[in-house]
Amino acid sequence: MRALQAQALLVNPTTKTLQESVLPWLVEKMTTFLKDDNSVDANVEQVVYDGWYKGLKAHRDAIEGRKKRKEDMVFEAEQRVIKKELERQERRLARERRRKENELKALREEIKKSFIKKGDIKDNMIAWDILDINGNYEKGKIFAGSIGG
Repeated sequence: MRALQAQALLVNPTTKTLQESVLPWLVEKMTTFLKDDNSVDANVEQVVYDGWYKGLKAHRDAIEGRKKRKEDMVFEAEQRVIKKELERQERRLARERRRKENELKALREEIKKSFIKKGDIKDNMIAWDILDINGNYEKGKIFAGSIGG
């Protein structure tokens, strides 16, 4: 009998039932439990990651975004001040150019009024002798001269 038992030909029915039906079921349940346990560990890690790390990341992103918006607002304010100052300088230069143009125009008008329009056109000017301003000290002689000689 021992030889038959050693060759697994003669097996106790309770042991046989346990090995054929209960043991596979038990191994399957144990494997499922271990998989579920690993899954729980993975899920806990995922929950911690989702709840903690993503929350921290969202908070950090919000703070960085707020900081960036503040920096942008400061930069834009500085740019507005610079632009306003440049516009003032341009207006000042434009006023100065207009003033100079107006002064030059007034000077041209004064020259036209005082020298060009005031002069008389004389006939036969070419026939007259051009003399010095003092007329070579000759009296009664008509003077035709020009500025500078």
